[in-house]
Amino acid sequence: MGNLPKFYQVGTCHYNLDQIVKIESSIDLSSVLVNFSDGSEVEFPFDSEDEYNQFIHLIRSINFSSDLNF
Repeated sequence: MGNLPKFYQVGTCHYNLDQIVKIESSIDLSSVLVNFSDGSEVEFPFDSEDEYNQFIHLIRSINFSSDLNF
């Protein structure tokens, strides 16, 4: 069996983090702009740098497909 998809919740929406193709952090680390494989973009805001760091740690733990260039 493959890895279960990882999801991130913002408000009442859940986002499949396995579908990320690009991430851009804001200069002050208060948010990230995430591009998904379906072409959608979502900005994830953070209340603190710790919250931002937790998100980045989560992203780094995902085993993305080896055919993608990250």
